Amino acid sequence: MRYPREREGHDAGDHGHLALAAVRLREDTARTHAALAGVAAATAVGRLVEGGRRPAVRRLTARRFRRWDAAWARAGQDWGRADAGS
Repeated sequence: MRYPREREGHDAGDHGHLALAAVRLREDTARTHAALAGVAAATAVGRLVEGGRRPAVRRLTARRFRRWDAAWARAGQDWGRADAGS
C-alpha cells in the first residue's frame, strides 16, 4: 500500500493520520465501486436470461395453442353431446 507523499514543509508526524485516512477512503471507495459493479453485472445477466426466457415461453405457448386448436378441430362442434355420434 502506498501512502501519498507529504507536501514539502510539513512534518510527516503531524499529518500521518491524514495519509492513512486518505488511503482508507480510497479502499472504501474501491470496495463500494466493486460492489456496485457486481450488482450491475448480476442485473445484466438477469436481464439477458429473462430476455431469452420470454421468447422461448411465448413460442411454447403458441405451439400449445396451435395443438389445442387442431385437437378441437378434429373433435368437431358437437363433441360430448348426447347422441351426437362422437
